[in-house]
Amino acid sequence: MTRTRLRLLAGIAVVTGAVSWSLLRVWTLRSGALPQVPWSAAVVLAVFGATVLAAAAFLRPRLRRKPGYRPVDPLVAARFAALALASSRAGAALVGLYAGYLLVVVPDLETGYRRGLALAAGACILGALLLTVAGLVLERVCRIPPEEGQQDGRAAAPSGG
Repeated sequence: MTRTRLRLLAGIAVVTGAVSWSLLRVWTLRSGALPQVPWSAAVVLAVFGATVLAAAAFLRPRLRRKPGYRPVDPLVAARFAALALASSRAGAALVGLYAGYLLVVVPDLETGYRRGLALAAGACILGALLLTVAGLVLERVCRIPPEEGQQDGRAAAPSGG
């Protein structure tokens, strides 16, 4: 498994944001109204992000085989690695989704309704950022350090003279 590149996550967010912005502009032009952004979405995203961060904190000593902690089954570690990848990518997609929404709402903040939508979308962006960062942290925790004498998973080169 290779490390997730920030460039990939930024690309996901930009593409999702552009699609979101485009679709919401069409929606707004046709119906004259925007769909509601519930505050509960921001709360759920923040809870998911905090849960993934907690999983990383509890998993780290077990993966590092610290004394007093039971080691993790390799299949369980692989599942956490998959959760890390899914969290970072889903979080990036949701950042883009809500950023596109925010870009549609920001030009017209004269009404209280639009200001409320902008605040809710901003809170959702923060929750999605937390989920993205938590996924990256869990991914880093799930990486197994190379064994003594190895670098980057390759066998150590023989030293000789």
